[in-house]
Amino acid sequence: DTCIEDSLRLVAQTGSGVVKGCFHSYTGTASYISDIVAAGLGIGFNGIITYKGASNVRDIVKQTPLESILIETDAPYLPTDSVRRDKSRESRLGAPDQCFEIAQVIAEIKDVDLAYLIDATNDNFVRLFG
Repeated sequence: DTCIEDSLRLVAQTGSGVVKGCFHSYTGTASYISDIVAAGLGIGFNGIITYKGASNVRDIVKQTPLESILIETDAPYLPTDSVRRDKSRESRLGAPDQCFEIAQVIAEIKDVDLAYLIDATNDNFVRLFG
C-alpha cells in the first residue's frame, strides 16, 4: 500500500490531470480506487482477472468506473487462465490476443455489452496515452 500512497502523493504534488498514466496490473486494495480515479489515472487489468482465485481483482473491477478501466496483458507474463491450462499450446505466455478474453470477463463483471466495453476501454487508452 505504501507504493500506491507514494504514487498518489507524487501525482497530487504535480497536479491531477497533468500526469497521465495507469496503475498497471492493479491488484491493490479497493480502498484506493476512488483516489486513483480522482487523480485522473487509469487502472489496468490483465489475465489475472480470469484466475479462479482472483476474486479480489474481480471485486476491484466491480468498484472501478468504466471510464477508468484499461485492458492489458503484461506479456509475456500473466496469461489468461485458459492459456495457462491449455497443455496443447506450444507457448503458454501472455500475449496481446488474450485481451479479448480479458474484455469478455470484465464485460460480464460490469454487466455491459462486450462491444460497449471495448469501445470504452479504447477511448480510455486514447485519452490517457493518445
